[in-house]
Amino acid sequence: MGAAIITAAGVPGVSAEQVTVTVVKQYAFDGEIAYSRSGGSNYDLVIVNHGQGAAENVPFYVILGDSITPCSNYYDIFLAEGESPSNLNLAIKYDQNATCTTKIETSEFCGSGDSADYPLWWYDPAYNATGYWDTTGQDPDGSGAGSATGQTTTCDTGNNEIKVEIDTNVGNRPNLISDLNFTPFVVGIPNDGGINLSQFTVTFDGSNNKIRWNTSSESNISGFHVLRSDTLNGTYARISPLIESIGDSHIGGIYYYTDGSIQFTRTYYYKLEVVNKQGQSIEFYGPVSVLTSTATPTSTLTRTPTLTRTPYPTRTSTPYYYRSPTSYYRRATATPLGGQPRCAPMAQRQPPAGPAQPNPLTATQPQAVLPAIPLRTTLALHRFHPATADTHLVPRTDISSAQRLLLRMKNREAARVKTAQTGIPITRELAGRPTTPVGR
Repeated sequence: MGAAIITAAGVPGVSAEQVTVTVVKQYAFDGEIAYSRSGGSNYDLVIVNHGQGAAENVPFYVILGDSITPCSNYYDIFLAEGESPSNLNLAIKYDQNATCTTKIETSEFCGSGDSADYPLWWYDPAYNATGYWDTTGQDPDGSGAGSATGQTTTCDTGNNEIKVEIDTNVGNRPNLISDLNFTPFVVGIPNDGGINLSQFTVTFDGSNNKIRWNTSSESNISGFHVLRSDTLNGTYARISPLIESIGDSHIGGIYYYTDGSIQFTRTYYYKLEVVNKQGQSIEFYGPVSVLTSTATPTSTLTRTPTLTRTPYPTRTSTPYYYRSPTSYYRRATATPLGGQPRCAPMAQRQPPAGPAQPNPLTATQPQAVLPAIPLRTTLALHRFHPATADTHLVPRTDISSAQRLLLRMKNREAARVKTAQTGIPITRELAGRPTTPVGR
């Protein structure tokens, strides 16, 4: 049954007894519970005392919770193996404290005159004849009850007891045929239940309304329903199934519900309905409201071309080769314009009178053959002044260094020959332009 059995007072073991039921009323557990029979023969009965005062004392606490404020201990009553009695009279005292005694004897319970209100409770875990705790005098309202009715229940306010007569009629519940198989009993004041609500809000997230509520404690609560209305004072209808409770009297819970059946640009109002373990709507909270805005646009991905860097054309340097004019040899012979040359070629000139002067160059060395001079340089030689053309002086001109070297070699050789013949150094100006003496 999921509940602790209290230890026996003064002796080892737990507080459980197997007793023999007779026509004489007998008490167990310090006079807190009594048993007897009205007919038939004696039989054995097992009574287990679970005590009260804590969650661990409550049989099937996960299901039943603290839906009863006990005025007696919780007892488990079942028949000993092999027994088949005809009836059982069971009485439980409710004098645990003065508050219980006073409350139970009011018109709300024992003073009402209706046995369905007398607060002796039982629970059927085997066949679900009861939904949660049901009184022994009421018609059970569980899913397995069928058309069963309750048993005869009476209040004995003189002895502070509530008594139930349990028979073998299967149309009455509890009975000795179907029940008394780990069946708990207790006298107590029903805890209608309730919650301590610490938060209740609603927000719009762009698509749905999100309802959230927090509790700090819950007592005898089966669950919650979310209600909605289009106007503040309009009709509120359930929009959620039963949202099961997860808290208890010591700790609460955090709950969420999403309302997706909404329209945009409208205000919605919400309430919270609290349902106890007996299926009763016991509390309502709210309303809270929220204005839904326009629908949030959904972004659509658009493929954007990606720029690819294209290399610029690379300018490739192609080397250019300069080719000099093909050289050839042409003897530089100055010819005056419109006349015959005044000087004969060097080979035909007669030396001056007197002893012959040997030419050290021609006497000991063969005549040097000079490389040919390019055409444009040869033409420049014909621009010499006629009077000095035989000197073979070369003016400065815009020629390459290689050509200039060849000219210097030729002029140097010519100047040596001329100086050897005449003994006069060559220092003249050609055509009004400065010249460089050969050999300098």
